[in-house]
Amino acid sequence: MQYDYQIVATIFFGVLGIIGALSAMVDRRSPLAGVTLMLVAAGFGYWAWVLSEGTLTMEEIPSALFRIMASILNN
Repeated sequence: MQYDYQIVATIFFGVLGIIGALSAMVDRRSPLAGVTLMLVAAGFGYWAWVLSEGTLTMEEIPSALFRIMASILNN
């Protein structure tokens, strides 16, 4: 699919952003970096949704992950 990389980037940056923001709040630091990563993840998610012409569903996420892993292993 044409939006597989955007879906994987959304998951990657989203998880890192959540972990970073929570870690900063526990350490009583500014969670700005984590929030910024979550906004980047939201941007990638929106980009994937636009590329799919509004037909993106939750069932596409595992398929996108497996297609990217297969393309990496086949090279």
